[in-house]
Amino acid sequence: MQFLEAVKNNAVFFTVWSLLCDYVCACIYIFKAFSDIWKHLLVSTKDSSTVKCKHCSKVFQGHGSTTTLKYHLTRAHKLSFSRISATEPGAEPKEDQPTITAHFPKKKKAEEGEILARLSAVDGIPFHTLARSTEIRKGWESQGYQMPQSRTGVCKAVMEFGGGAKGSLKEELRQRRDNNERFSITFDEWTSQRNRRYLALNLHASSGKVFGLGTVRVNGSLPAERALQTVTDKLQEFGLSLSRDIVGMTTDGAAVMKKIGRLAEVEHQLCHAHGIHLSVCDVLYCKGANMEKDEDDDVEDQEEEEEEEEESEEEDEDESRTWTEGSLLEVVPDFQGSIRKVRKIVLLFRRSPLKNDLLMEVCQKEYGKSLVLLRDTRTRWNSMLKMLQRFLEIRAAVAKALVDLKQVDLFPEEEELEKLQELVNALEVLESGSVALGRQDMDLKQAEIVFNFMLSNLQQQATGIR
Repeated sequence: MQFLEAVKNNAVFFTVWSLLCDYVCACIYIFKAFSDIWKHLLVSTKDSSTVKCKHCSKVFQGHGSTTTLKYHLTRAHKLSFSRISATEPGAEPKEDQPTITAHFPKKKKAEEGEILARLSAVDGIPFHTLARSTEIRKGWESQGYQMPQSRTGVCKAVMEFGGGAKGSLKEELRQRRDNNERFSITFDEWTSQRNRRYLALNLHASSGKVFGLGTVRVNGSLPAERALQTVTDKLQEFGLSLSRDIVGMTTDGAAVMKKIGRLAEVEHQLCHAHGIHLSVCDVLYCKGANMEKDEDDDVEDQEEEEEEEEESEEEDEDESRTWTEGSLLEVVPDFQGSIRKVRKIVLLFRRSPLKNDLLMEVCQKEYGKSLVLLRDTRTRWNSMLKMLQRFLEIRAAVAKALVDLKQVDLFPEEEELEKLQELVNALEVLESGSVALGRQDMDLKQAEIVFNFMLSNLQQQATGIR
């Protein structure tokens, strides 16, 4: 029994001794690890928890660890500290163990000018908004960037980045040209909201890559000869020749573009998507006709400029589908009456929040979600298609809402609804084909497949629209 008791006491002793040794070793390690920090600090003789920095005389009170002190020395005085190995006295400082993220490739930090250029060009944020926005400035500073203080500074940063990007593009095109690569071009005229005209030019490589060569400000008239010279000068800015490096170009079917195709020494291909647009105009609209003017037409035209669509899908900013400015277009008589009825119903609910709430309530009961009627733009047939699609989709709810409002006489007749459905079926085929033809990877072989698809679908529809 005495032997067992002695062994038991010795076991307790050795356990306590082992724990004590581990504690002492840990204290020695911590002291060695952070001994360099205390070389820059003075400890108060009255209170050991109060220390003062030797460099700036800043006093720290009630500190429980060296974390705050180390942060001050590294941030304020740019000092660096590394851990000391406690296993070998006098050993060199060891680097901290790498984290798992250190094994992944680091992303190159974008330049300030590049980010500003993307915010302006891609997101459409004006220069003055970028310079004045407090929240954008906070986000920039949190990422370590320095935001320009004024609109001029933002503009300068963007232009400097643009100059560097243009130089890189010139070098890439030079290398492709030295490798005997040839290109094709697409260009079109564009008018800004400030009524300024530009000529936009894109360069297409054989690999399918597209290079935006920028826009050229157009002052005055732009006949075919001047437009062709403008394109030639723009290509020369990037070291390219229209006759030597360009094999083909694609434009819309405007008369000036057709003349450019005859003057240029390259293959000229008219845009098939624009051709579909013109065919819809020829069949569905009559230009300059004396048609009966509705009493609400003037009000509709005014509201067309003031109203904004509530859903982003309602807008289509495709400039290739707009008609010539100032052209007088009206739907052909076969569909004019029924489409005007739909427009009147749309305006009825859009003008009155109370009536619109009633329609939303009926839609919620009928379809389980709130759907709004869409307003079309008279210069875009695809917006009229969206208006008719939504109207036919919720026509049952619209009819019930009109009954409650005692204006059921506005609702189209069944024969008119059938005619509108036939029109929608035909336009849906044309819209899908137009979207497919607008893809960047589209070529003439694929375009032929798209046209065969559209023709076969239109022939299967037993209507007179096709």
